[in-house]
Amino acid sequence: MLEIDFLQLASAPLDQRMLRVSLDRMVLMRGWESTAYLTRSPNPPGTSTLLFQLVTTGESLWRGREVNQRSLLSYQGDAEHVARSTGGSVWAAIFFQADALRESSLALRGVIPALHPSGAAFLEPDPTAHGALRCAVQQAFLVAESAPELLEAPSVRRSLEEAILMAAISAIDPQHERMTPEGPLISHQRVVSRAEEALADRIDTPIYLADLCKAAGVSERTVRNSFQSLYNISPIRFLHLRRLHQVRRTLRRDSKASVTAVALRFGFGNLGRFAVEYRQLFGESPSHTRHANRSG
Repeated sequence: MLEIDFLQLASAPLDQRMLRVSLDRMVLMRGWESTAYLTRSPNPPGTSTLLFQLVTTGESLWRGREVNQRSLLSYQGDAEHVARSTGGSVWAAIFFQADALRESSLALRGVIPALHPSGAAFLEPDPTAHGALRCAVQQAFLVAESAPELLEAPSVRRSLEEAILMAAISAIDPQHERMTPEGPLISHQRVVSRAEEALADRIDTPIYLADLCKAAGVSERTVRNSFQSLYNISPIRFLHLRRLHQVRRTLRRDSKASVTAVALRFGFGNLGRFAVEYRQLFGESPSHTRHANRSG
């Protein structure tokens, strides 16, 4: 449990809310305060923490430094968070398990993420990278608020985590062109062949970009370039389409399967968007595919 000291600074009525989302390798928190305040809290032991603002109506200071919605604050080790706001604010924090960022960065880039080993670091990510991180975190909050039961599906939690981890790594370390030593020497065909072997071994389970990088033994950039060269498609798009095909194959061969259960099994947490994408790709709804199987 995170211990937070909170001191209200204004006489206005205080409306304070907190949303906590627990995944497998991280905990997300969103806080909302309606008036000026001062707060301080320690970085939870064994975690790497990223903190950023979603909305602010006044001046905000983190550890004495003015911040805005473009700022990203990293906490490591025993660093202490100290913040002051002259108005209301909405903020989000990601508490990663100690090795989560390190393992994902090694898989995707072949390097350890550039995090300050102790203390706090102020980062100013590329707007695109920061926007991707905000969207990934907001998607997790949306699922938690609108359909919390979806978080019980391991594949949904994994899908949300992979999106957040990838976005966090890009925001922390903008040098996304880094490669493993083998990168320049390995052929695009060989990379894709290794990736396809991994896909064939897990035909009935979802697989993500970090898995492909581990299987091929190269960085995200090399995998991306290889898929773009051979298929003219990004590996993320390729994997997304593959998961849609996995759903279709399951619905066509298992007449008792629930559309919702199968979609969740392959990591589709937003069922409405899933249904739209499925119809656009296959020209029919997932329920129609399932019904046709039963009628067949």
